[in-house]
Amino acid sequence: HPKMHDIELDSIYTGIQRKAYEIIDAKGSTYYGIGICAATIAEALLNNTSQVFPVTNYVEKYGCYMSWPAAIGSDGVEQSFGVKLNDEEVKKLETAVHAIREVCEKYK
Repeated sequence: HPKMHDIELDSIYTGIQRKAYEIIDAKGSTYYGIGICAATIAEALLNNTSQVFPVTNYVEKYGCYMSWPAAIGSDGVEQSFGVKLNDEEVKKLETAVHAIREVCEKYK
């Protein structure tokens, strides 16, 4: 994001990977977090807010469904947004897309 400067992406990445375990250690589960996310997305659908969420939607550029920022309104995904990535991030994303496609091919 243009307003984010001097961000240590590696520490954010590591923190996100461990976040669910920290929540489980503290509260015993993560279902409240999942519930509030589902309720917030449902509210965006019902109220046609066009609020942006990282939700699974078809990303034309990669030719598959994946978690990607999209505006959610009464018609579902109204607009999918591009994400500016550096070379390392693009490589990681392409690895993930390849894995998604492999799994999808197994179940066709």
